[in-house]
Amino acid sequence: MTTAVVPAAGTGARLKESLLNSGIAAHPVRDYLSSDPNCPKALLPLNDRPVLWWTLQSLASVVHIGHLIIAAPEGYEEAVRSVAQEIHRPQLFQVITGGATRQESVARCLHFLPEETRWIVVHDGVRPFVTPRIVASVWLAAQMWGAATAAVPCTDTMKESFDGIWIRRTVDRKSLWAVQTPQVFARYLLVRAHHLGREKGWRTSDDAALVEKMGIPVRLVPSDPWNIKLTTLSDFTVADALIRLQKVPP
Repeated sequence: MTTAVVPAAGTGARLKESLLNSGIAAHPVRDYLSSDPNCPKALLPLNDRPVLWWTLQSLASVVHIGHLIIAAPEGYEEAVRSVAQEIHRPQLFQVITGGATRQESVARCLHFLPEETRWIVVHDGVRPFVTPRIVASVWLAAQMWGAATAAVPCTDTMKESFDGIWIRRTVDRKSLWAVQTPQVFARYLLVRAHHLGREKGWRTSDDAALVEKMGIPVRLVPSDPWNIKLTTLSDFTVADALIRLQKVPP
């Protein structure tokens, strides 16, 4: 069986910083946060529904996924359950309390894996435009290689800087990929990677990096540029426009 793990406990610190710096007086996200300043990013509105609803709706359409565990922010577990109940396969979902970091949230989800789980799909709760096709492509690659991730080639000119002010050098973008989720792993690999991460103090921004630290190669699977992660206010604005223009799955 394949179990999906959805870290959705992020507080949206960068989003709130971008709100402060935006100068925009009226925005649905700003209005929502004014009534609940601690609202987690995954529960903020996107085209009149929580961001998490869009993510779960897509994942619930993936035939390979037989169980789905959501890491919710402490104190918002019932709110997350309410969102999950609106999806067409509500029996699929299990909500747990997430951790202080994304890595900790995924690790906690691993403790609740059904015994029959053999494959794990990890997908960001605030990456709402994933499609069943993308998930299936990464899942199939993982069947062959043990670990795989969605990614897109970098198209911008890439610069390296030591201080964030001056350019040190231009990096050849031909070898650079922007990694997304979903990421799919054999159960034993991901469980082992998180065990070693705790033991050795590894801190990474995604699960592929943990697996890489064990010396295990992770297969890149070409994805869709629209499979964006909502991090700043501009991301929410773009996402809302994509939905209204019907450029992404309904």
